Amino acid sequence: MQTRSRIIRFTLALAVGSLLSTMGLLAQGRGDVRATFSLVKGDLTVNEPVFVNLTVANDLDEPVVIDLGPSSYGNFRAMLVRPDGRAEIGGKPTGFRPPGRVLLGPRSPYSALLLLNRWFDFDQPGLYALDFELEAPLRTEHGSALPYAVQGHVAINIGPRDVVRLQRVCGDLADLAAHASSRVEALESADVLSYIVDPVAVPFLA
Repeated sequence: MQTRSRIIRFTLALAVGSLLSTMGLLAQGRGDVRATFSLVKGDLTVNEPVFVNLTVANDLDEPVVIDLGPSSYGNFRAMLVRPDGRAEIGGKPTGFRPPGRVLLGPRSPYSALLLLNRWFDFDQPGLYALDFELEAPLRTEHGSALPYAVQGHVAINIGPRDVVRLQRVCGDLADLAAHASSRVEALESADVLSYIVDPVAVPFLA
């Protein structure tokens, strides 16, 4: 009888825990500011540029300040688990990019492309697991912190190194840098090319 009572209590505890967890997820879903991270391209190979798209939806009736930090990357915390199980913490990239302070209007979306190669090398095939978090809190236009987190998890599957494909990617970036319609666009393309850590990229960088 006591054993049966313990089983019932344990089952109820699991049910209550599951309900609370579900309620928490629903509360997050109803949040007034929602952030998602998604892989831009799923078909990737070793040493290719890997981009994640950050989307923030502001459903508030007031503006929200998003501070991405120095070079528009400095306030992110990124952790990557590699195919061999090793965990790496992303550093604080620097570069020509301007500080990433964004004033997001009421009922408006915001999106930004993040180049993961600024933090990590994707130099072996297999499955990578990435956890992202913006350490700087979202704030109102007047500076008050908001209780909404910008964080997410992305799974990245990297295929074997493909020399022909890498040459094509490097060539496209070099062409964009050489024939860009603006200096900013040229610098962006050259910057992405500089993070392709592969012998194939050397002639294009030159």
